[in-house]
Amino acid sequence: MNIDALYLRLVKVIKEEYPDVALSIDLRDDRLRVYLVDNSFLDIWFSRRIPGKYSFHWERRNVNGTVYRWDNAAHRSVTGINTFPHHFHESSQLNVKPFKPESEWEDTLRDILNFIRDKIKHY
Repeated sequence: MNIDALYLRLVKVIKEEYPDVALSIDLRDDRLRVYLVDNSFLDIWFSRRIPGKYSFHWERRNVNGTVYRWDNAAHRSVTGINTFPHHFHESSQLNVKPFKPESEWEDTLRDILNFIRDKIKHY
């Protein structure tokens, strides 16, 4: 997978479909950082060294003390989840739930940004 091309495709989705949620996008060496309208940010990361390793990390600790992360790090605490190693940290590192990415990363990003859009509406 060409990570740089993937990041560019994801930037296109963000800019075209989520201008109400995303204020700006920073394309860094190893990740995308999306600055959101509620003063939080979403980091999108795909490993360049380990094929298939990913993380979508929504950092909200400065907003309301929460953090949300969709990833496939093989933590010992998630081995019992039926989507292992894929999982979702909801509101905290310790609240772990099943998660399975879509077959296309653009669709996974849409699912996540729709989740974010819905959460931001309620704050």
